[in-house]
Amino acid sequence: MAPLTLTCALLASDSDSGIFSVAVEPTQLVTELKGLIKRKKPHALRYWDADRLTLFLATSGGRWLSDEHEAVLQLERGHVHDDLRDIVECGAELRATKPLAYYLQNGTLSPPEPEQLHLLVLLPS
Repeated sequence: MAPLTLTCALLASDSDSGIFSVAVEPTQLVTELKGLIKRKKPHALRYWDADRLTLFLATSGGRWLSDEHEAVLQLERGHVHDDLRDIVECGAELRATKPLAYYLQNGTLSPPEPEQLHLLVLLPS
């Protein structure tokens, strides 16, 4: 399988929230992805170990969120929109022991592409 670039949204305090990308292999485990995220955002995640992060697919209605979605636009301005909170509350947490391909190939999701949001990263409460 070809490497992927996943666009992620860190849902934190407004000053630490933001959008960033990580390059991954679909065969990598979710726990490895958490480590990549921790290395990509060392300042925002300085108080948490990678295994404490919670990841969710950034989907609504079975589709990736577009970068034109109001929730994504607001996140670029540092505000966590209620739609993103709803996805976290209603969505299933990605399990650390599963490979990314498990989530990307099981179901009706299209392959991740640019101009989409793919993952929501939640800090421990």
